Amino acid sequence: MKTPLLIILFCLLAFPIFSQVKHLKEGEEPGIGKVEDLDWVVGYWSGTGLGENVTKPGCLP
Repeated sequence: MKTPLLIILFCLLAFPIFSQVKHLKEGEEPGIGKVEDLDWVVGYWSGTGLGENVTKPGCLP
């Protein structure tokens, strides 16, 4: 009975601590960006970033 309670307690405490939510400071404006600015990502990539040579987009080893 202790183990499930400890797991639930850990999850309830860990999620707020490790969340990746960004907040703007008082009076700070959000960045200006457009989807068109990401056009350099389109196409086929090759490299060993995933441990082996991957040459198709969305292809996992």
